[in-house]
Amino acid sequence: MTPHPIEATARRVIALAALIRGIGSVLLLMVIGAALQSCGREQVTLRGHSLALASVAYSPDGKYLATGSYDKTAKVWDTKSGTRRQTGN
Repeated sequence: MTPHPIEATARRVIALAALIRGIGSVLLLMVIGAALQSCGREQVTLRGHSLALASVAYSPDGKYLATGSYDKTAKVWDTKSGTRRQTGN
């Protein structure tokens, strides 16, 4: 017995969706792997907050790092030297 044309099309669509989902998962794993490899090793440890960090952001040029802490302070760091450039409450 020949399957109905709609059933055959639906099976192909489902198979294609499963293939795309599988490829998407592999691509996501590849991107995550590449990102982890590009992180490299620790360059510097920034010390200065007395409590855990609540937020971290890089400047668009990557020269500075801003940190906000639960100790109610914000700090700006030089990413190359690791020195604290500014502190605010």
